[in-house]
Amino acid sequence: MALHLPVPRPPETVDAFLLGVVDFSSALALQQLFARELLSSSRHRGCLLLCEHPPCVTRGTERLDDQTLAETGTSLLERSLSVPRPGGLLEHGPTQLAIYPVFSLARMELTPLGYRDCLEAVVARACREQGVPEVTILPGVGVSSRGGLVARTAIHVSDEVTQLGMYLNVSVPYSLHTRLRCSSLDVACMKRTDLARLKTDVVHQFASWLGSTRVAIYTRHPMLRRTGKPRRD
Repeated sequence: MALHLPVPRPPETVDAFLLGVVDFSSALALQQLFARELLSSSRHRGCLLLCEHPPCVTRGTERLDDQTLAETGTSLLERSLSVPRPGGLLEHGPTQLAIYPVFSLARMELTPLGYRDCLEAVVARACREQGVPEVTILPGVGVSSRGGLVARTAIHVSDEVTQLGMYLNVSVPYSLHTRLRCSSLDVACMKRTDLARLKTDVVHQFASWLGSTRVAIYTRHPMLRRTGKPRRD
């Protein structure tokens, strides 16, 4: 069943990279490369990066309140990575699926708010396909189930090109919000989620949303070594 969401002009093609564990800085650099390629290309195309990250904490542009600062501790704040997204501290690690679409909103004729709504709907649909009960979209926050927040929205837009996206807890209930209870697909479904199948299903949901777009799937990128670090040729 197709997703009935607004896409005035879907990309002609989308390159989807289904990768393993990639360190956060390398994944961010790869998205920036995709963004530059999209801006310089005469073709209307997009990229989708699906990966996991080693254990780390990222810090967005939101000012942390005194309670969060006290609970977090100076050491963790010093080790956190600053990223250009809304929100505060997010926890990452293996079995959390990072969903990074890189699209030109100008060419798609979508506003950032319209894109956000579509992305959250795509991820919510993927959660339902895994058997998650009581899936609810919290606009601008993410996707929740009866057990708590399972996916967090964390979009960055620069030059009308999207980066970052959403983080979906698969097996471990990583902290996605300082004020909301967090959960995972495994907890919500009370069974183990097949991560490889989930990645494929997420790509399918994007294809369903975009309609006529041709999607090419890759399991590696030439700029990444097996360790997930960019090559320095």
